[in-house]
Amino acid sequence: MRIIVWNCCMSLNSKFKELEKLDGDIYVVPEYEDPARYDSQEYTEFASNYIWVGENKFKGLGIFAKDNVKLELQDLDDDGLRYFIPVRVNDSFNLLGIWTNPNTKNTDTQKYPNEILKYHELHGDSGFFDEDIIICGDFNCDARLKRMHAKKVHMVVETLKKT
Repeated sequence: MRIIVWNCCMSLNSKFKELEKLDGDIYVVPEYEDPARYDSQEYTEFASNYIWVGENKFKGLGIFAKDNVKLELQDLDDDGLRYFIPVRVNDSFNLLGIWTNPNTKNTDTQKYPNEILKYHELHGDSGFFDEDIIICGDFNCDARLKRMHAKKVHMVVETLKKT
């Protein structure tokens, strides 16, 4: 199975043909518009099997899959965190799509890595992380960064390794 992650920086409806060329089975795409807003037949066919979350119709997080791939959204509360999509794929593994983009008004996790830790803290006992899992998306953080940010990224990696 081929899983592709691409932050398309909006306007996926005009870029999806480039993404299709990569021939993925699953695409995790942060920062793009709600596919339900478009009625282009080609785009509708591409987006026939997807899950999308977003507060703004122009920017959200989505997981697309080929029609023969079963995506089952898992019932895990986001508790004010934005842009996490927990799915079960083909009844065989879990996939967590992420676009860390804190809503600083509704959460105390103002640092991007903290959102991932908070999500894991909320759902670490749910069984979702116990299964085979792939976590992918736009984490908006990089271990090469300096000071506290890098320490938080390291903490995320270490925490997830324990599950």
